[in-house]
Amino acid sequence: MFAVLSDPEQKDVVMKERSAGLYRLSAYYLSAITAELLNTAALPIIDVNIMYWMAGLEPNAGIFLSILLIVILMDMVVQVSNCQQ
Repeated sequence: MFAVLSDPEQKDVVMKERSAGLYRLSAYYLSAITAELLNTAALPIIDVNIMYWMAGLEPNAGIFLSILLIVILMDMVVQVSNCQQ
């Protein structure tokens, strides 16, 4: 999620487009974070939906949402730790 501009090729393209006045860096950064957040949250939501009901856990919205939140937060932590290596 926080790996915006970590790729040198991506950084060159962004700097070239910014120098041409196509958009501000804040607009690029917010759109990149939004897109990455959607990717980060979509897979855990699908995964927890499948696993929760296949495991036969009780249909309780509070428990389901807390498990979903924990899985999404763990996914974000793993992505941040991968970016720092």
